[in-house]
Amino acid sequence: MKKSISMFDDLIHQVNKGIKTQTIRLIKSNTVNTIDFKTQFETCNHSKNDYKDYPALQLVLTKFSRYFKGDILSIENSKTVIEILTVRLDKVFNITDEALEKEGIKSQPNLTAPNVLVYYDYLSENFSLNTIRESYKTLMVKCYGSDVLQDQPYVFVYTFKVIE
Repeated sequence: MKKSISMFDDLIHQVNKGIKTQTIRLIKSNTVNTIDFKTQFETCNHSKNDYKDYPALQLVLTKFSRYFKGDILSIENSKTVIEILTVRLDKVFNITDEALEKEGIKSQPNLTAPNVLVYYDYLSENFSLNTIRESYKTLMVKCYGSDVLQDQPYVFVYTFKVIE
């Protein structure tokens, strides 16, 4: 049986267009508040996705991640099926703008300055934000509530490809 993953309808559309190739999910465990986890998190090179020398990080990945490299997931309320390519750890607002582009955050050309993008505000549901980071924050608040802004929680970052 395939696992499933939920996404907002407009993000499913971005997946199907090949724009969204990553999804970010909060780690819901107090394990990330331990000294071992925090120390290992700060010393690890996360870009390599290699946590073999970091047992506290491995524990969080194996025990609390819902998805793993190679998992096949059906996106709920759609016919789209994806395969997880990588899983890494990060802090919710440490993610680079380049990585945020993989989130499929909606943008459109500014009407008064066509070479400048305006980003979608997922809370007010309009194109009114100047940066992808501002848009991402509204998406995270829509998904997890306003506490996400104060806590700087740890997250799983899943990259994927569409297979169906």
